[in-house]
Amino acid sequence: MTLVFLDTETTSLRHDRRAWEIGLVARADDGTHVEVSWFVDAEDLDLGNADLMSLKIGRFHERHPGIRGCEPEAMVLLEIEHYTRGATIVGAVPWFDTDVLGQRLR
Repeated sequence: MTLVFLDTETTSLRHDRRAWEIGLVARADDGTHVEVSWFVDAEDLDLGNADLMSLKIGRFHERHPGIRGCEPEAMVLLEIEHYTRGATIVGAVPWFDTDVLGQRLR
């Protein structure tokens, strides 16, 4: 069984939120592990619909690298799906992270 420790930073707490930063640590039964994080390209985020307090709490404007070091949302989601397929998700509030990513994957 693979365990995936997952965390997201999102544009709001609402149902229509978008993940702008995703990090995970995947640990397989054989002891191998991978640590990966992504910043989603700001052009793929609906920032006009973002909650300003959520962006402030996640320090979006301080931490998001803008156009450098970001990936298109579709590419990030493909990688997330690869690491999480069949895995047990672990996190502080795993349903929150899996919900936002699952909505976008669908």
